[in-house]
Amino acid sequence: MSGCCDNSCSIDALRERQRGTLHMVLGINAVMFFVIAAGALYGNSTALLADSLDNLGDALTYPPSLPCREISGRRSRRSSRPDRLGSRS
Repeated sequence: MSGCCDNSCSIDALRERQRGTLHMVLGINAVMFFVIAAGALYGNSTALLADSLDNLGDALTYPPSLPCREISGRRSRRSSRPDRLGSRS
């Protein structure tokens, strides 16, 4: 299995794709905040301003979730090892 134990390589690849997706969504939300805020100021629209603040809230939520996701992944990998499950040979 070339160094992979219990398909951990495919799980690691999935986690990398998810991390890339979260970074992409963070960038999109940050850019959209500025675009919509500029449109709201130009058009004097409170509805667009509220929408831009919603995008800002989303963009501010993603950065703290990235380290939490990494910590969760490490803990689940560590806890799923056979020596941690009580099956001693």
